[in-house]
Amino acid sequence: MTTSNPMTARLRRLFASMRFRVTALAALAVLAVLVSAGVGLVIAQRRILTQSVDDTLTQRADDIAALVADGLAGSLPGTSDDDTIAQVVSDDGEVLAASPIIAGAPALADPPVAGRGESLRTVDDVPVDDDPFRVLSRRTDGPGGPLVIHVAGSVDDVAESTGLLASSLSIAIPVVAAVLAALIWWLVGRT
Repeated sequence: MTTSNPMTARLRRLFASMRFRVTALAALAVLAVLVSAGVGLVIAQRRILTQSVDDTLTQRADDIAALVADGLAGSLPGTSDDDTIAQVVSDDGEVLAASPIIAGAPALADPPVAGRGESLRTVDDVPVDDDPFRVLSRRTDGPGGPLVIHVAGSVDDVAESTGLLASSLSIAIPVVAAVLAALIWWLVGRT
C-alpha cells in the first residue's frame, strides 16, 4: 500500500491545472520574445558602435592620405593617446611615419591584398594595448611610390558598452518575465 504525500498531491494538482498551463505557456512565449529582442538589440548596438569606429578610422585615413600626398615624413600629427594610432608604411614594410605612441613599432598589419585598395579587420596584437583594435589598411600613392596607411582604433568601448547592455538585459528580462507571469497567474485566476 502506497501512501501519498499531501504536498506531492497538491503540486500535481497545481501543475495539471489550466491556470498553471496558461501561465507557463504565456510566460515562456514572452520570455522567448524578450530574449530574441535583447539579443537583436545587443547585436545592433555592437554593429552601430563598430561602424562608428570604422567611420572615424576612414576619416583619419583620408586626412593622412592628404598629408602623404604632400610628402609627409617622420611623426604623424594627432593625439598621443592609445585609442587611435596610425602608420604610413612603404611597400616593402618599412614604417616611414607613425603616431608618437607607436614610434619604432613594426607595421600594425599586413597590407591589403593586391587589387583591393582597402581592408578593415579586428586584430588583437597591436603594440600599444592588449585590447582588440579595428585596423583600416589602405593602399595609396605617395611621392616616392606606393604606400600603405594603417589606422587603428580601440574597440574596448564597444565591448564595454555591449557588455553593459547585455548584463543589464540579463537582469531585466527575467524580472519582466516573472512580473508578467505573476500578472497572468492573477488574471487567469480571476477568470
